Amino acid sequence: MKNEDIFKELFDGKERYTHVPLPSSVYRILKPKSKDGYVLHAFINHERVSLGDKYDHDAMILGYDKWDGCCFMRGPGVACDYDSEPFHTWDNLAKDIALSNPQLAVKKRIKK
Repeated sequence: MKNEDIFKELFDGKERYTHVPLPSSVYRILKPKSKDGYVLHAFINHERVSLGDKYDHDAMILGYDKWDGCCFMRGPGVACDYDSEPFHTWDNLAKDIALSNPQLAVKKRIKK
């Protein structure tokens, strides 16, 4: 079974997570897999625990994950509030990862 399938299986049917198919523009910024086996994934985390303001909070999460056969490991990634700012896009999150992890970038120079 491929890592992508394992990831989807881990979160499938869980109300807290929604797997997001990445737009092709993200793959022009980041490599889909790292040399050490991490796979790029995106999902929305639906936080239903009250944070004191009586509202539900959703977060966009883009990052690299790996299943090594016995445990799920997180690699480089970034998260942001889904609802608050209009400039939070998958492309902008991908640029943030590429700037801090140039070995994962498709191109060495990423325009901000």
